[in-house]
Amino acid sequence: LGMVWQRGRKVEYRLALQVEQERRLAASRFRTMLLSVGDGVIVCDAAGRVSLLNPVAETLCGWSQEAAVGRPVEEIFHIVNEETRQPVKNPVARVLREGIVVGLANHTSLITPQGQESPIADSGPPLFDEQQRITGAVLVFRDQSEERLAEAQLRRSTHLLERAEEMAEMGCWEFDFTTRLVWASPSARRIYGLHEATWTIEEVQRIPLPEYRTPLNH
Repeated sequence: LGMVWQRGRKVEYRLALQVEQERRLAASRFRTMLLSVGDGVIVCDAAGRVSLLNPVAETLCGWSQEAAVGRPVEEIFHIVNEETRQPVKNPVARVLREGIVVGLANHTSLITPQGQESPIADSGPPLFDEQQRITGAVLVFRDQSEERLAEAQLRRSTHLLERAEEMAEMGCWEFDFTTRLVWASPSARRIYGLHEATWTIEEVQRIPLPEYRTPLNH
């Protein structure tokens, strides 16, 4: 009986060791993945305290991994509204409270202790254990500075094009191959006497051509 009992205990120990090795391997892979992604990643425990920052998050937040671990995430991830400059509620609290994925509203900026500011977009999924209890949350966020710059340049180019059309009294028609709709620029609407900006191809074909008169005809 003693030998049978010892043999059973050895099997149990072997299985427990195998499970622990697999758990550590999975945790190592998870950590490696978080550290290597191109977005900023902050991992928090169930109390909302930081347990991991990847290199991108260190740069965007202005905190090192060593200095941030154990601190409240609100202290590391300091966000404000771009327009009102008022503090924005950190999404981690809601993630831990409701167990849902929470994202930030538009026009949110992340501010470092050194005063550097970055417009960001983020999402925060919860972490669960085997019993589906919330054990923490993950913040995944990215810098939108280049996207905002590209959007601003596009708006400026569109504005300059519209101004050039108005000054040259030239109309512009744009055709969308996906929706098969035609858009008339403000100058085109003025030239053709139109009130609507969007038309179907069939409707455009039925629009009568404008009558042009030169000063010599008056």
